[in-house]
Amino acid sequence: MENNCLSRQDFNSRELGRLAVVQAPRGNTQFFQRSAVNWFKTGKIMLLLTGVLMAAVWGSPSLHAGIIYTAGTETVGPGGNVSVPITVSSALTGNDVYWTAAGFHLTWNSSVLNLQSTSPISVSLSGTPLGSLTLGNFGSPSAGQLNFTWTDPPVTGYQVPDGSTLFTVEFTAVGGSSTAVSFASVSDIAFTDSTAIDYTTRTPTWNNGGVTVVPEPINWALGLFACVFIGGAAVRWVSNRRLSLQPAQTWRQ
Repeated sequence: MENNCLSRQDFNSRELGRLAVVQAPRGNTQFFQRSAVNWFKTGKIMLLLTGVLMAAVWGSPSLHAGIIYTAGTETVGPGGNVSVPITVSSALTGNDVYWTAAGFHLTWNSSVLNLQSTSPISVSLSGTPLGSLTLGNFGSPSAGQLNFTWTDPPVTGYQVPDGSTLFTVEFTAVGGSSTAVSFASVSDIAFTDSTAIDYTTRTPTWNNGGVTVVPEPINWALGLFACVFIGGAAVRWVSNRRLSLQPAQTWRQ
């Protein structure tokens, strides 16, 4: 017998006629075979569409050309000095891409942090990729705010590698427990290339940072705990030492 639909002829007891009985086949029927083929075709189409979508997302210029400013997240003790780096990631990189302008404001809680008084603006430019950047690119700071505006006067621009530190802001902790170091009034980044000065611009995104001031009572508590622990260990060691040096006593009945 074949796997396809089979029929057999049966006679009733009075032989009044023949009844055709369709016997269900074993194994896959044509219905299930068609369903499997349809599902297979649908699966191939879905895989193809998924591949096209992934290729479009991965190859999107906006994904790779996005620019992100990031302020560092730091801790400091009361009255201590702390440096908060301002870095840039996913920057416009390449042998023919040059930054020509950028700018933003930084804000923080002035009751927690103050700019250090070691320089008028308390900004370190060590290692900055913006070769024409000077302290003159920072406006007169107010309480809790620092303005940064930079343009390259010759318009030749500077290459900015991914992960570069644009500059570092130097703070002194004056009180409180913590404060955010946030970006505000962020302007577009202007850039050009070696083939045409077209002053292309791109709007960056940013990640705010912050500074946490470690409370003084915690430091005292940790110091006191350490002193008590070390003192107790020293007392136990001296006591055990004395016992080990005492001569053995003979007990008499």
